Amino acid sequence: MNYLTQIQGHTLWRKGLHSDSVVVDLGANRGAFSKQMISTYGCRSFAFEANPTLADGIENVPGLTVYNYAVARDDGTIRFRLASNDEESSIAREPEVDLAGLIEVESIHLERFLKNQSIPRIDVLKMDIEGAEIEVLDSCSDDFLRNVGQLTIEFHDFLGLTPLNAIHQTVNRFHSLGFACIKIWQHAWGDVLFINKAWHSHSTPQILWSKYWTRNLWGVQRVLTRNFSRQTNHPLQKAT
Repeated sequence: MNYLTQIQGHTLWRKGLHSDSVVVDLGANRGAFSKQMISTYGCRSFAFEANPTLADGIENVPGLTVYNYAVARDDGTIRFRLASNDEESSIAREPEVDLAGLIEVESIHLERFLKNQSIPRIDVLKMDIEGAEIEVLDSCSDDFLRNVGQLTIEFHDFLGLTPLNAIHQTVNRFHSLGFACIKIWQHAWGDVLFINKAWHSHSTPQILWSKYWTRNLWGVQRVLTRNFSRQTNHPLQKAT
C-alpha cells in the first residue's frame, strides 16, 4: 500500500499519472527526470534547462520538448552562474570557489510562457533550480497554481540558498490553496511534494500513511543502504 513513488530522487503521488499527463520539468539538467517520466507513464514533458550545453545535449525522445531558458521572476536576460558541478549551476547561487564561469541567458516567466505555448494545465511540476524555486513560485498567481496537479520541489535550505522562513511561507500558501504537503527529508526540505486535493482522489488516511509511514520507511532504507555501503567499502572488510 504505497501511494508515493520516486523518479530521479523526486517524490510523486503515483495515483492519476498516465499517458495523458503533462509534466513541466524545471531544472532538467541532462533530462533524466523527464525521460524516466515518459518511459514510465508514456506522458508528455516540457523540460527547461538554462545551461545551453546541457540543453543541447538532452536526447531527443518522443514526447519531450526542451527549452533552453532560465525560469525566473520575469522575461528578459539574466546572469547564470556555471558551476564545476553542473548540477549546482544557478541564477541564484552566489559566486563560490567552484564557479566555472558566468554567462547571460534568456529568462522567461513561467506562467506567461506556458500560457503563450497553450499549455493550459500541468499534472506534474518538478522544480530543482538551485535556490530559485521561491522567486519563481512567488511570481505565479494563485489561479495558475490551482491548475497544477502536484509539485515535487527540491528547496535548497540544506545548502544555505533558501531561508527557512520563505519555505514556511510557501508551505502555508499551498495549504491555503488546497494542497497537502508531504516532506520526505526529516531535517531539510530537499524533497517536498505538494498534492492538489481538488485534483486527486485520496483520503486523509492515505495522506497520513504517505506522510509518516512511507516517509519513515524510506528513511530507514536510506540509512541501511548507507551503512551497508560503508561496511563493504571499509578497508578491514575488503581485506577479509
